[in-house]
Amino acid sequence: KQKFEQTLQLFSGVFLSGKMHKLKPHADFYDAILIQINMPSYEVLWIEKEPNFVTKGKQLQMQMLRVNPKHVKGIVQDLEQFGIQL
Repeated sequence: KQKFEQTLQLFSGVFLSGKMHKLKPHADFYDAILIQINMPSYEVLWIEKEPNFVTKGKQLQMQMLRVNPKHVKGIVQDLEQFGIQL
Protein backbone atom coordinates (compact mmCIF):
# COMPACT_ATOMS: atom_id res chain seq x y z
CA LYS A 1 0.00 0.00 0.00
CA GLN A 2 2.84 2.42 0.83
CA LYS A 3 4.40 1.90 -2.58
CA PHE A 4 1.27 3.20 -4.30
CA GLU A 5 0.08 5.68 -1.67
CA GLN A 6 -0.18 8.62 -4.06
CA THR A 7 -2.13 6.61 -6.63
CA LEU A 8 -4.41 5.02 -4.03
CA GLN A 9 -5.44 8.46 -2.78
CA LEU A 10 -7.29 8.90 -6.07
CA PHE A 11 -9.81 6.19 -5.12
CA SER A 12 -12.75 6.40 -2.76
CA GLY A 13 -11.94 3.10 -1.10
CA VAL A 14 -9.08 0.66 -0.82
CA PHE A 15 -9.73 -2.65 0.88
CA LEU A 16 -6.97 -5.09 1.73
CA SER A 17 -8.00 -8.67 2.41
CA GLY A 18 -5.32 -9.17 5.07
CA LYS A 19 -6.56 -6.19 7.09
CA MET A 20 -10.16 -7.38 6.71
CA HIS A 21 -9.28 -10.93 7.79
CA LYS A 22 -11.17 -12.25 4.76
CA LEU A 23 -9.86 -14.48 2.03
CA LYS A 24 -10.12 -13.63 -1.63
CA PRO A 25 -11.64 -14.65 -3.90
CA HIS A 26 -14.45 -15.87 -1.62
CA ALA A 27 -17.81 -14.17 -1.98
CA ASP A 28 -17.84 -13.06 1.68
CA PHE A 29 -14.84 -10.79 1.00
CA TYR A 30 -16.70 -8.94 -1.75
CA ASP A 31 -20.01 -8.99 0.15
CA ALA A 32 -18.40 -7.42 3.24
CA ILE A 33 -17.09 -4.53 1.15
CA LEU A 34 -20.38 -4.00 -0.67
CA ILE A 35 -22.18 -3.82 2.67
CA GLN A 36 -19.60 -1.39 4.07
CA ILE A 37 -19.80 0.97 1.08
CA ASN A 38 -23.54 0.46 0.60
CA MET A 39 -23.32 -0.01 -3.16
CA PRO A 40 -24.52 -2.71 -5.54
CA SER A 41 -21.81 -4.77 -7.19
CA TYR A 42 -22.60 -3.47 -10.69
CA GLU A 43 -21.54 0.05 -9.60
CA VAL A 44 -18.15 -1.06 -8.27
CA LEU A 45 -14.95 -1.64 -10.23
CA TRP A 46 -12.66 -4.14 -8.55
CA ILE A 47 -8.97 -3.68 -9.33
CA GLU A 48 -6.88 -6.79 -8.95
CA LYS A 49 -3.44 -8.04 -9.95
CA GLU A 50 -4.01 -11.78 -9.50
CA PRO A 51 -5.55 -13.51 -12.54
CA ASN A 52 -7.40 -16.14 -10.46
CA PHE A 53 -9.05 -13.40 -8.36
CA VAL A 54 -10.16 -11.61 -11.54
CA THR A 55 -11.62 -14.85 -12.91
CA LYS A 56 -13.52 -15.60 -9.69
CA GLY A 57 -14.78 -12.02 -9.42
CA LYS A 58 -16.15 -12.22 -12.95
CA GLN A 59 -17.86 -15.49 -12.05
CA LEU A 60 -19.52 -13.58 -9.19
CA GLN A 61 -20.75 -10.98 -11.72
CA MET A 62 -18.26 -8.33 -10.57
CA GLN A 63 -16.66 -5.72 -12.84
CA MET A 64 -12.99 -6.65 -12.65
CA LEU A 65 -9.88 -4.89 -13.90
CA ARG A 66 -6.63 -6.84 -13.91
CA VAL A 67 -3.63 -4.55 -13.50
CA ASN A 68 0.13 -4.76 -13.42
CA PRO A 69 1.19 -2.92 -10.25
CA LYS A 70 4.63 -2.27 -11.75
CA HIS A 71 3.06 -0.14 -14.47
CA VAL A 72 1.06 2.64 -12.79
CA LYS A 73 0.54 4.58 -16.03
CA GLY A 74 -1.02 1.47 -17.51
CA ILE A 75 -3.50 1.36 -14.63
CA VAL A 76 -4.61 4.91 -15.41
CA GLN A 77 -5.07 3.99 -19.07
CA ASP A 78 -7.03 0.87 -18.10
CA LEU A 79 -9.32 2.96 -15.90
CA GLU A 80 -9.99 5.31 -18.80
CA GLN A 81 -11.44 2.32 -20.69
CA PHE A 82 -14.09 2.18 -17.97
CA GLY A 83 -14.80 5.90 -18.38
CA ILE A 84 -12.85 6.86 -15.27
CA GLN A 85 -10.70 9.97 -15.70
CA LEU A 86 -7.97 10.64 -13.13
